[in-house]
Amino acid sequence: MNFGIENGSASDNFDYYDRIVIRIIKKHYPDLSNQKELQLLAGLGCTMKDFNWTVADAIEVEARMTQNLPILEFNDDDKLGDKEIERKLVPNEYKDILSNLISKNIVQEKMLFTTYGSPPDTLIKYEHYLAFTNEDMTDEILANSEALEHAA
Repeated sequence: MNFGIENGSASDNFDYYDRIVIRIIKKHYPDLSNQKELQLLAGLGCTMKDFNWTVADAIEVEARMTQNLPILEFNDDDKLGDKEIERKLVPNEYKDILSNLISKNIVQEKMLFTTYGSPPDTLIKYEHYLAFTNEDMTDEILANSEALEHAA
């Protein structure tokens, strides 16, 4: 199945920004062709890139990928377009796809200590993160940050 990634067609559900990340993912996982899996992986990769971290906050990824946007705040100028709503997954669908990607050993869940604030009022707690199991792919996505910035 061709999602227009190679030829740059705009007929698929991916924008140019996503296609750069998907091209990197497909390089490492050439047999991966499920559009919704690629969509979630692109969301994970773009979240990592946005924060320039080798992991992505699981709540942030879910908020970006589902119709439930609990942590993203919108004002009247930030309306989601029809194309963006069309690309959102329902929460159960997101969980099923994520579980499938974890079982395929493409994505892993991590619990990491996270520090909030600065001394003397520092809060340290475990937070839930998602990461790619393929560190080379993660490095390549983060190394292509400049290309991704130009695409946005």
